[in-house]
Amino acid sequence: MKCSVYSGLFLLIGLFIFSCSSNEGKEDSSPKPPESKTIKGIVQSVEMGKDGYTAKVQTETDGVQSALVSISNMGGMEHYKSTKVGDRVTFEGTTYMVGQEQFLKVDKIINIENTRTTLLISENSFRGIKTGDKISDHTEYAVKGTLKNGGGAFEVYYIKDFNNNDAGYLSPDPKNELLVGNITVLSKMAETAEGIKIGSTFGDLQKTFPKLEVHGSEIEGHTTARANNLSYRLDVANNTYEVDLKKVPATAKVTQIMINR
Repeated sequence: MKCSVYSGLFLLIGLFIFSCSSNEGKEDSSPKPPESKTIKGIVQSVEMGKDGYTAKVQTETDGVQSALVSISNMGGMEHYKSTKVGDRVTFEGTTYMVGQEQFLKVDKIINIENTRTTLLISENSFRGIKTGDKISDHTEYAVKGTLKNGGGAFEVYYIKDFNNNDAGYLSPDPKNELLVGNITVLSKMAETAEGIKIGSTFGDLQKTFPKLEVHGSEIEGHTTARANNLSYRLDVANNTYEVDLKKVPATAKVTQIMINR
């Protein structure tokens, strides 16, 4: 009788050990719970859907984030609010993945602030116009004209601000003149997500971008600082490509900002 009991006990212990050892080294394949998150930033674009919209938000720390705002997720029209390009928003919700892209399913709109006096400069767009877009898709804000400088006369498209004043211009892509190439911003009302704008100093750029690249121009004598995909023209002259950063005064000011194609 004792042998039978001990045999059964040993069998149970053996099964337990086998079960534990067989699970060692295996990753937990159970789905991870949604992560709560709050994002703050300026709306770059809005794509409307059946029940709401998806807003691309340029945040101060996490780049561009996609936020899905729908009437059903918000719990009804009384909690739902629309937004537009240029608004400063604060959204709260849970994250989820669609392919390789992360979205925020918005459960609560904390704030939507109209900042139409602010024109956002992102790393690839301005006034909703992106490098590589078809120029014909932006005739509402971009008006064909001619730019004259020391190098001659060039066809450009002047970009209008909210008051229909020139805020800058886009140049057609030299490889395909139907597409948007470089975008040059001239308006003092425009700024980047980091707060850099026309009139900011070289010192401001150095504080914001520790790995700033600076080069001169042998022909035009311009001095340009570059960080990420944006170039900042400074009001100091340099006729050589290589520039000693120590010789660029911290008080030198940004005169234009270019989004490179």
